[in-house]
Amino acid sequence: MQKKIFLSAALGLAIFANTAFAEVNTDYLANELRSYPGWPLEVYCNATDVNVRTQPNTDCDVITMLQRGDKFYVSRVVDVVNSEYKWLLGTTEKGHVGFMASKYLDVTPKAASAAGRFNAALEADWIMDPEIFASGAYYPGRVEKNTDDTISYADKKMQVGPRLFYIDSAKNRVSEVKINKLHGMMAGYAAGQLLNTDSQIRLDGYLKMNGWEDDYMGGGRSDTHYMIGSLKYAYNARGQKFLHKSFYVKLDSKDVISEIIYCDHDVH
Repeated sequence: MQKKIFLSAALGLAIFANTAFAEVNTDYLANELRSYPGWPLEVYCNATDVNVRTQPNTDCDVITMLQRGDKFYVSRVVDVVNSEYKWLLGTTEKGHVGFMASKYLDVTPKAASAAGRFNAALEADWIMDPEIFASGAYYPGRVEKNTDDTISYADKKMQVGPRLFYIDSAKNRVSEVKINKLHGMMAGYAAGQLLNTDSQIRLDGYLKMNGWEDDYMGGGRSDTHYMIGSLKYAYNARGQKFLHKSFYVKLDSKDVISEIIYCDHDVH
């Protein structure tokens, strides 16, 4: 069952060490993560070329590097005896999972709000790379490669546990992901979960608080299933508005989730 988020706006202020954009207060951060398990918190990189590491120390491998302003979705605070740093375990915007030193991360008041927490959960699950998902951090299971039943903008697909990745080989990118097996989860919502009217209203509210819009044309209904959907837009360098992401939930006639579908669209 999905856990509802009840947060006070004032509580968000305690997450800062000093100012509104200061290094995160790791003690408060740890308490918030314990209080709301499964709901990560969004922070920002405050420096250039900051390492994301495989372990909470400076002697291990570097997975990737973040730049100033890049987001990191924190799931756990890790205390290491005699370490110079406080370490945070989390996920990058591109789906890499690793550890970062807290001194290179900032947080804003929205992070501890209901909208901020839902957005962090959604973005932390927005894993468009099947190799990352299959690496063991999320699903240490069998990878099934498929070439049939593709869609117009993807010529191959790959099933990794509960996720089906549609891949555009020419652009070397994933265009769409479906969570199509029981208990596969996205932002606290899972295949096989009941999503009644109240829950649908709550989900719609979370999405709208984070800039999503209803997709009135993308939804559909049959005798056995119906679809609810939302869209998120972005602007390119020329100031033109383009479709950036889309998010759909397919439900059966009893309001049980059968699929969760999300797409990452090209923004030129």
